[in-house]
Amino acid sequence: DVSMESGGEEGRLVAKEKKVARLTRLNEALMAQIGGWEDAIQAKEETVEALNEVIATLTQQKIKLTEETLQATDRSVRLRTALQDANRRLRVQARRVGFLYA
Repeated sequence: DVSMESGGEEGRLVAKEKKVARLTRLNEALMAQIGGWEDAIQAKEETVEALNEVIATLTQQKIKLTEETLQATDRSVRLRTALQDANRRLRVQARRVGFLYA
């Protein structure tokens, strides 16, 4: 009886050891998978940071180009106004000259 009970207990211990070994392997596999996910997350975070820097640079360039466009438009308006004024003066002078020779 004692040897059978001892054999039964030994069998239960072996089964528990196998279960612990299996759970340990599963845990190690999960930890490796989590490590891979952490690496992927870190890589994505670095990519997001790099993209944010690109966005910031592009935003600054857009602001600068908008300012330059406004300045160019302002210069264009001033030039157009100056040309229109000069054209009016020339027409007035042309009429005066025309009247002098008429």
